[in-house]
Amino acid sequence: MACASGAGKRGDAAVPGGAAAKAGLFDAHVHTELAACAEDITAAAAFARFRELGVGFGFAEHADQLYFPRQGYFEKFEVESGSLAAMRESSRAGHNRFGRYRELVAPFAAEGVPVGIEAEAAEDGPGLGVLEDDLAGWDYVIGAVHEFRGMGSRGRTEPMADLERDFMQQTEKLCRAGVSVYAHPFRIFGRRGREIPKHLYRPVAEMLAAHKVAAEINFHTNRPDPEFFALCLELGVRLSIGSDSHAMWEVGGLEKHLALLGELGAAGRLGEALWRPPCAKR
Repeated sequence: MACASGAGKRGDAAVPGGAAAKAGLFDAHVHTELAACAEDITAAAAFARFRELGVGFGFAEHADQLYFPRQGYFEKFEVESGSLAAMRESSRAGHNRFGRYRELVAPFAAEGVPVGIEAEAAEDGPGLGVLEDDLAGWDYVIGAVHEFRGMGSRGRTEPMADLERDFMQQTEKLCRAGVSVYAHPFRIFGRRGREIPKHLYRPVAEMLAAHKVAAEINFHTNRPDPEFFALCLELGVRLSIGSDSHAMWEVGGLEKHLALLGELGAAGRLGEALWRPPCAKR
């Protein structure tokens, strides 16, 4: 599953305020109304909110979801969302919405807003779960592990070693594919009711460092572990800020991100510690 509609609660995100506006942050992970799991968010409303707050941001829509109809996605199409073959078939049937996404964000890109996509590793190919024609033209790509793809139809009773192996294989595939940011590291384990495998912190951080991929601080249905991000900074991995907004109440709520940066001792050196798209104006 790429995201969970309604999974958060209003109390999970701090109310947007002046602290975020003064911090020089850049939120690279904002969704639009085209996401199957979008709530009341729209690109236009998010743009207006960020401009009001004075916070830089970029759109990054779920690539896999754009290949299938938004209505009924989770009931009918989610199981196929990692398959390039299924994406091609759905595109031939006229369901590809990448064109709509490009049209939707074009006015904001003209105003200087960077635009990217959030992509998973392909189930049936060596790279990302995005067709070649749809991969070009983005300012950045966020890579994410949303499912234990290699587990097939088997369930939550899979041995932990198998889940870890699949997770690491997907992570390596994303890094080798050249993504700029690694979304919500390790969140998939908590979402599946498993203990976070902290012994994988260093291998993942070393992989990100080797491929120059930023690690995303993301509180959307997630509890980022400061220990992992401290290790990332130690190894020279930049950190990316991601609200992962699917609803307007989440837009600009970056106080928790600021607090974690303060805990890491990075609040006073954001220019050195944080990643932002090269084309970002602020």
